[in-house]
Amino acid sequence: MGTRSSRRGKQHVRRPHPRFDVFARIVEVRREGAQWQVYRVGVDGKRTPVGFVVPDFSKEEELAQFLEDPFHECVAAQQRRVPHRPTP
Repeated sequence: MGTRSSRRGKQHVRRPHPRFDVFARIVEVRREGAQWQVYRVGVDGKRTPVGFVVPDFSKEEELAQFLEDPFHECVAAQQRRVPHRPTP
């Protein structure tokens, strides 16, 4: 995690954006202003916006469940949930 200085000289820890394994596709969810933005992360690390919306009122700890619900039909028999991925 990186740090950055504020105008008053205090150090703020920059939190990594949460990543999830959505049934063999890595997605990153970012809070941008008041909205959640969801990106697919390619093997090269590039991010591409995906075509669905996470409700603005969703809390970060609810993201995995939210991502799991619409994609549960795509799940392989051995993977029944959307695990959180460590951010590099």
